[in-house]
Amino acid sequence: RNTVWAATPQADNLRGLVAHMNETFARQTAAAGIRFEGDSPSILPELQLSGHFRRSLFWAVQESVTNSIKHSGATKIQMTLRLDASHLELEIQDDGEHLQKAGGHHG
Repeated sequence: RNTVWAATPQADNLRGLVAHMNETFARQTAAAGIRFEGDSPSILPELQLSGHFRRSLFWAVQESVTNSIKHSGATKIQMTLRLDASHLELEIQDDGEHLQKAGGHHG
């Protein structure tokens, strides 16, 4: 599915990217017994994206989700998209355990 999607120029828009990410990551996390939540504005603009940008962003998020599944022990992964007139922000969070910085401690 991802190979076909990546090669489809008609998918070079923000709406298609967000829909594909929500579908793909919900399926991937469900297979691992983890809940996925995709949070984005209910109305996304008709924003065209270059194929390179769209694929690069997808693969970066895919890597983040995969790392959370494999290494965090999370029960939930959330993807949040924020958009304004000049910025697109995409945040991936999970509720799993995370590495501490050297010398760090809980407290």
